Amino acid sequence: MRFFTTAGPVKPEKHYCIPPLERLNLAEVLALVRDEKYFVLYAPRQM
Repeated sequence: MRFFTTAGPVKPEKHYCIPPLERLNLAEVLALVRDEKYFVLYAPRQM
């Protein structure tokens, strides 16, 4: 059985996780950076 975690390293065999690059459109983020636009990254505390 796996669990959610908010502290320490994620161990995929023990915790639920989504690979970070699957959560966003990398091309879109890179275009925002290139065009000097603002965007917000939401992440747990201390990321």
